[in-house]
Amino acid sequence: MVWEDEDQRRAKQHLDAQYDAFFSKPVDAIIRSIDTLGVLSSATLSLIDHEKRRMSRVELHQVINNVIKMFEPFLKGRDVELKVNLDAGSPFIRGSEAAVESILTNLLNNSIAAFEIDGTKSRVIRISTTIEDGQFTLAVADNGPGIANIAKRTIWLPGITTKPHGTGLGLTIVRDTVIDLGGSVDADEHCDLGGAEIFVNIPIIGK
Repeated sequence: MVWEDEDQRRAKQHLDAQYDAFFSKPVDAIIRSIDTLGVLSSATLSLIDHEKRRMSRVELHQVINNVIKMFEPFLKGRDVELKVNLDAGSPFIRGSEAAVESILTNLLNNSIAAFEIDGTKSRVIRISTTIEDGQFTLAVADNGPGIANIAKRTIWLPGITTKPHGTGLGLTIVRDTVIDLGGSVDADEHCDLGGAEIFVNIPIIGK
């Protein structure tokens, strides 16, 4: 924000070394929190946008890139390194943009929550896609604690969660949305990164 940048500049001028010693870290934390709130409100409003909820041609990679761009300040504020590897081509389906956004948004939130609960350091989330035989696969992996102390088959059920005060609805929403799109879901308890990897498979019209 321009106002924040200008305010910081003046504070540094007047306080000099005292700013770095006493104010730099808390001010940076406040700014990151503001950016985070902006991302969450933007994501929520995006999902209820009328145009995004109507049935139309949905360019999957375009939607994924839009969500990634929206989440960048949120991930940066939580020291998350994002790795993205999208397959060649422009796969598309007939559905709603909001549905695809909700899938990736819930998966990202799930990884971030796992980091927070576990206290994971050097946090990494990987988003990758593959296209094969008319099937589009979105995989979201992280280096968190993985799926532990819970059976893999139950993670999709409503109310099942390992998060304190969690609703247990995130992966249920993912599963139900993917089924509505004619697809399926799967998961690995521990992938090559160490944490869980969630797979979303959706039939596509073209690429």
